[in-house]
Amino acid sequence: MLESNRANSQLHHQSVSTVSIVIPCYNASHWIEETLESCVRQTYRSIEIIVIDDGSTDNSAEIANSYLKEGGISFNVISVTNGGASRARNIGLRLATGEWVQFLDADDLLHPLKISLQMQFVVDIEKEVALVYSDWQNLEATSDSEWHRTHTTKPKINDALIDIFKPDSFIATGSQLYHRDWLLAANGFDESIPIVHDVNLLFKLASLGGQFQYCPSNEPLFYYRRHKTSLSQSGQRQFMRDCLNNAEIAANWLRQNSGLTKERIDILKMSYAFIARGSFHSDMETFEIAYKSLKRLSPSSVYIPNRPHLLNFLSRVLGYRNAENIARRYRLAKRFVIHR
Repeated sequence: MLESNRANSQLHHQSVSTVSIVIPCYNASHWIEETLESCVRQTYRSIEIIVIDDGSTDNSAEIANSYLKEGGISFNVISVTNGGASRARNIGLRLATGEWVQFLDADDLLHPLKISLQMQFVVDIEKEVALVYSDWQNLEATSDSEWHRTHTTKPKINDALIDIFKPDSFIATGSQLYHRDWLLAANGFDESIPIVHDVNLLFKLASLGGQFQYCPSNEPLFYYRRHKTSLSQSGQRQFMRDCLNNAEIAANWLRQNSGLTKERIDILKMSYAFIARGSFHSDMETFEIAYKSLKRLSPSSVYIPNRPHLLNFLSRVLGYRNAENIARRYRLAKRFVIHR
């Protein structure tokens, strides 16, 4: 268990600071009650819950209303026409009255001490801190009601302008606690980005000078539930395009502000390589842009991946594009043999 005495101590000092929990919701009737329960069970009691029902065709809003009426916590359930998660979050942000904001998807969960520990942590931090983040964990669906705990991500952000693009430093939106003033300064989420709007927001905050502060804990404070209807489990093509858009925004901003250090270039190359590999078989337009950016960041204007080793070798001999084509054919052949 986490250190409850620390959480209890902070209640006395921080009870006047309201935390607004903003939950975008779309056809989440199967999950929303458990998600809301994880909010109501927070040991930090100075909270308000704002549910933005994003044009659901099920009874998500009715379930949320019914459950929250019994919770003894200030809440608001708003139904809007469908406009996507970013728009729903921004609507919730405008309605929020708290100094700090917790975004939570309608199928994810908070540890009961999540807000308590993070609010205790923010008592003495500087105004330059835009958000506080902690360890988080994936929960994989094994059935409709069974969940298996998998990988725990322990992100460490030193250079916020670039570390957010490192896979092992990804800080899930629900694992964070944002200062509302910084969110407003960044104009919230970019509603034109369908999927990877969270990374875009993080870069905007970092480029404005916002700092990211890690709050340690004995176990994950946020749980991301992965199931077949999760947004991140669909739309691979759009996902790669959003990743490319974010990488291009970061690269251009760093280039214009003389911020392309070797370390940052290496991380950008890692990001572009991920996009190139992920889009090669389905979206050559995205691949070509990512490949062009890779060559631009490479000293010799010729991109050679470090890994996998076979791809590295083939790229040196045949060039990266040809090597990637061979690798794709190999993966397809391997998949065919396995499923025969």
